[in-house]
Amino acid sequence: MFSNPVHRAIVTYSDSSTGEIKVRIPALAGVHDVVSLSKIGRSAYNGSWQVPAIGEQIVVTADDPNLSNIFWVQTNPVTPTSTTDIEADVAGLTTDVAGLSTDLSALTTRISALESYRDAFLLGIFR
Repeated sequence: MFSNPVHRAIVTYSDSSTGEIKVRIPALAGVHDVVSLSKIGRSAYNGSWQVPAIGEQIVVTADDPNLSNIFWVQTNPVTPTSTTDIEADVAGLTTDVAGLSTDLSALTTRISALESYRDAFLLGIFR
């Protein structure tokens, strides 16, 4: 009976655009043997896959003792931020900056007018 043992694996390759992950499993193979992981339990989110960084240690397991389907056991999967949300935030911030720029321009004009009144007062034009 196969009991799905888990193993430590070291990531040797990862690609967030395809979801591909390759690892070395020191306990199972030679030091230089690399295997590709299945995409079981993972999927792209807005065109991007969550993948571990190269060199990171992850936990993997397999469906059978022949290791025909090795997959990543994610203990705390993180959902990537939606690029649509980021684009909406950028658009909102851009609008805010434009509004602040308009406000700053109006304040600069008002300060200039007040300085003119001050200068006129100091020159004695207003008595």
